[in-house]
Amino acid sequence: MEKKRIYIVVKTYPTISKEYSELVCTAGVLEEIAEEFKVVQKVPYKFSYKLKDEMGKQSTMMIEDWEIGMLYFNCLQHANGDEQIALTKVREKYFNYFITRDIHFFLGTTKQFHNVAPNPFIIIGAFYPPMPPSNQQMSLFDSANGT
Repeated sequence: MEKKRIYIVVKTYPTISKEYSELVCTAGVLEEIAEEFKVVQKVPYKFSYKLKDEMGKQSTMMIEDWEIGMLYFNCLQHANGDEQIALTKVREKYFNYFITRDIHFFLGTTKQFHNVAPNPFIIIGAFYPPMPPSNQQMSLFDSANGT
């Protein structure tokens, strides 16, 4: 069996130190292709949702999902670098499109806020299947068409 060297680096996040700012997380990549990887640009904005529970308590939850960062950069590219247009497109997706979906958030915590914040949770992912018909109760075991 041929042995291959593995290229492993880490990124300091969320606070990027000057010493390690050039590193990006590429754990487990073969050394021959490591030079193909580029530093991922940091998203210059923090995105969050303001939610209200059934008791009327309002919470603000930061979105740390990589998908919103990629959405921002794709919108920025399509807007020819205009940040305000890109931000408007991100808002449209999260406010207008997701309201038509059966959205579920995956939550996580960070060590920084775990025992000190009133609400230490952040959104680390979103799942947004189509909204089920109003006259149909969906089951975890049903397919999208209800069969």
